[in-house]
Amino acid sequence: MSQPLSSSPPWWPSLRDRAHRQPASPRADLRVDGRVAGSVAWPLVELLVEAGLPLVVDHRAGHVAPRGDASDALGEVAAWLHRHGHAGRWRDEPIAVRAMADVEGPVLAVVERAAVRNLGIHTRAVQLHAREPHGGWWLQQRALDKATDPGKWDTITGGLVAAGESVEVALERESWEEAGVRLHLRTAAVTHLQRHYSAELEANELVARLQQRMQTEVSLTT
Repeated sequence: MSQPLSSSPPWWPSLRDRAHRQPASPRADLRVDGRVAGSVAWPLVELLVEAGLPLVVDHRAGHVAPRGDASDALGEVAAWLHRHGHAGRWRDEPIAVRAMADVEGPVLAVVERAAVRNLGIHTRAVQLHAREPHGGWWLQQRALDKATDPGKWDTITGGLVAAGESVEVALERESWEEAGVRLHLRTAAVTHLQRHYSAELEANELVARLQQRMQTEVSLTT
């Protein structure tokens, strides 16, 4: 395992400030089944209401909620956001909507991934970290058309957990799609990692992260 840094790296203050930056405009709570599941900027809420989308707005309480079936209503909202340039690239990838206070709780609805950012919906993600015996880390460069940090260096693989996926399945899928790494994650005592690189990968970092989730051991196979 890598040791904690004795002092903050030069990029840390800027990253910390970004993480704590306040929203550019006030936001309304997005309530699904009575629970806060996201937030929407008030100017965008007004646009959605003017467009006649299936939403119920309570200005006094400061929240907005889907009317009728939550998944259907959020689907209409997502389609409108995409048509009018308020959403990311359409992926046909449903994301589970859960209460922000209970990210492991029941799924309240599903919504297209392209809309989750402007709806302030919390998502679950997976990452794969890998390093060589001499201490070097495997990295990938983010696509130049990414909405966030285009062209910058990132973990070897990472992505969102789709609706209906477990964390383990999502990690298997993302690792193969992005890095050509075959993960076979099972509930058995030993989990196997098959790699397709010439250099040896050191699994310590991967072991620590996966064991927290699955309480298993991880081994490397070629």
